[in-house]
Amino acid sequence: MDKTDKADKMDKADKILARYFSGEATEQELRTLDNWIAESEENEKYFMEMTQLFQKISPKTQHDFNAEKALSNFKKHIYQDIPILQAKKKDKIRIKYWAAAAIILLITIFSLFITNQNKKEITILADNQTKEIVFSENINIVLNQNSSLEYQKNDLNKAILIGEATFNINSKDNQDFTVYAGNTIIKDIGTIFTVTAHENEDIVSVNVVEGEVIFYTEENIGINIKENEIGVYYELENRFELIPRHIEQLNNHDIVFHAQELKVVVTILQKIFDVEIIIEDKSLENIPLTAHFDNDESLELILNIIAETLSVNVVKVGNVYKIN
Repeated sequence: MDKTDKADKMDKADKILARYFSGEATEQELRTLDNWIAESEENEKYFMEMTQLFQKISPKTQHDFNAEKALSNFKKHIYQDIPILQAKKKDKIRIKYWAAAAIILLITIFSLFITNQNKKEITILADNQTKEIVFSENINIVLNQNSSLEYQKNDLNKAILIGEATFNINSKDNQDFTVYAGNTIIKDIGTIFTVTAHENEDIVSVNVVEGEVIFYTEENIGINIKENEIGVYYELENRFELIPRHIEQLNNHDIVFHAQELKVVVTILQKIFDVEIIIEDKSLENIPLTAHFDNDESLELILNIIAETLSVNVVKVGNVYKIN
């Protein structure tokens, strides 16, 4: 083997060793490292030295590395009937190369380790009850039941939501805070807002109580949602809709619709009463409705009035209401 090939193999081994010590090596890389160690006693010795060195200087939070234990992962290949190459005397050039390689290896190892530690993902689950989260000094989150929030501990400017949560951003310093829900992205502009994005549903809604958010996807520029407005994203159609909140159920207010399309009415009623309502006849979706309902009226009464007003049929099948 000429010096160039040997140097290339050594460089490749150093890179794989860095990933091995940081826990990032793939199966293919482990096999390559296995073969390289088995090539010579020199390579095996280098592996042992690097393992011992990493063990001495690795952070306390990292699990202990034992040279013998690490090498045992490769023994079934190392101790085959492979001719052992005789080590040559180390000259000055070779010593410099190995020293440089060791330094580069260690720098790479710890860069990967620190990166991996900083990228540690944290998931908060709210199973059967609502969970309040002090996300940061200026961000409070109420995670509704059967919902989850995921984020990285070194990046408190974004979170991934499955389910429903209310975000209270009480400082303008956090204007870069972003929520990822399904395929949508909600970027805060200083506000209080609720995001609903349940799994296996093709609708994401954002209800802004105070302030303003930007609601969009990677492919769609989306909409701005301001106070007392609701934004809805229909995933199958890749379409956003802005709904002025002509209905209110806050502080025991009545529910009022002003010339709202039936599909919008249905979306709002689903949110208020936490039920599933399906418009089976798509030709009915754009029919406008103007109506005023007392805040204590039941969903069944509201749907019956809507059915009589718009001359449609409403039937309940299991827990689902169907309009046709």
